[in-house]
Amino acid sequence: MRDRKRTSADAQHILLCLERVKDSFNSYPLDCLAIAGAIAAIEDDGSFQEARTNIIASREALARELGQLGFEVLPSLANFVFATRALAVPGGASGPASG
Repeated sequence: MRDRKRTSADAQHILLCLERVKDSFNSYPLDCLAIAGAIAAIEDDGSFQEARTNIIASREALARELGQLGFEVLPSLANFVFATRALAVPGGASGPASG
């Protein structure tokens, strides 16, 4: 009996150590609840489409408003925009903003 308890305690210790090592390599460990939530989110196409529509609309509005303010906005299909603003330089020429 004594050997079994020691073996069980040793096994638990080994499992704990292995869990720590696993988590040290995986900085985003996921438990069962997190995985279930992710699956539910992936399967909820209606919410995805709504969020997608909102992201596209806000990206297009931002690009349009930045353009009206004098920014050059590159075309984007991502959830961000890349914009530059030309600055006036001595002599009347303009060039891209620096810094």
